[in-house]
Parts: sequence; C-alpha cells; structure tokens
Amino acid sequence: MTQQEEMVRLTIAVPATLRALLKTSAKENDRSFSGEIVHCLKRGSGWLSDQEAAGDTVGAQAPAAGNENAARQGSVI
Repeated sequence: MTQQEEMVRLTIAVPATLRALLKTSAKENDRSFSGEIVHCLKRGSGWLSDQEAAGDTVGAQAPAAGNENAARQGSVI
C-alpha cells in the first residue's frame, strides 16, 4: 500500500472454531489477529493476486476503482 488508507472498524460474529483458527494462523504468520483477518479478506476477495498472497504481501495496493475484476483475473492494473 503506497498511500495511507482510511481504516474502519467492523464488528462481526464468527464461530468460535473459526476464531481459534484465525488466532493460530495469525501467530504462525507473525501478524496481529486483525491483520490476519484483513489478509484473509484481501486474499479471498481477489484484492491480492495468488502470487502476492503466496509472497505474503499484506500491504499490497488495492485495485483501482472499477478494476476489481481485472485484479481477480491476474491482470496488471
């Protein structure tokens, strides 16, 4: 991420088993619990390419507005 991005707070309910899995994964990846959730959301939504996710680049820049599908298809934006 090259620019400081505005952060928003979310409150969500998840199963206890998922919370435990995320806490374990966060510890293994040396991330905060919130950082792990953000990483998983970025990876799952296509914000991170498969290559970026494999390289563990949590701070990758978001696709430009309107180009979300290009990012999911692996195109360079």
